[in-house]
Amino acid sequence: MSAARKEGKSGKIKVMALEKKADFGRNQVKFTLSAAQIQCTGASFLVISRAKEANKYQPVYKSEAKAPMGGVIKWNQILLDTDTLCNGDNFCEILFQVFQFNPNGSGKHKKLAQGSHTLGKLIDAGPEQGLAMSNGAKLQIAEFSCEERVSFLDFIFGGCEIGVQVAIDFTLSNGKVTARDSLHYINP
Repeated sequence: MSAARKEGKSGKIKVMALEKKADFGRNQVKFTLSAAQIQCTGASFLVISRAKEANKYQPVYKSEAKAPMGGVIKWNQILLDTDTLCNGDNFCEILFQVFQFNPNGSGKHKKLAQGSHTLGKLIDAGPEQGLAMSNGAKLQIAEFSCEERVSFLDFIFGGCEIGVQVAIDFTLSNGKVTARDSLHYINP
């Protein structure tokens, strides 16, 4: 036994687990985000996090850095499983944060604004909606949709029939595999 452990100076391990449901990953959300009224001098990126416990969040998505165009920052379309976004809980808090990208490689980016919502509120609000953020910024959520993802097995279990045909050419009409003019030529 080590001296540190004998003295009671050992560390702690914290294990956390989330229960996964049988329908894990069945639903997905698709939306486009843009931010307006943000004081930004360079490229900015968006981080989406889900609430784990009181005032603790787990990042689930980080966007690309985009420069503002006409005072508005518009990011590419986002496609996430609801289980990834909020663990399938429509009342789980989702935190949206906008950061100004720091290109010097230090990883210390400046937080410009943040705001929170729940998946339930996003679904109820419809395809076009706005979210008030800190510092007077506004996050515009466009083309929002929540859809069930259909898998290949869902088609099979639903009665879809697939016909498979296999053909093997046993003729020698294509020539020998060692002849250069053969369709089945194999270079040794």
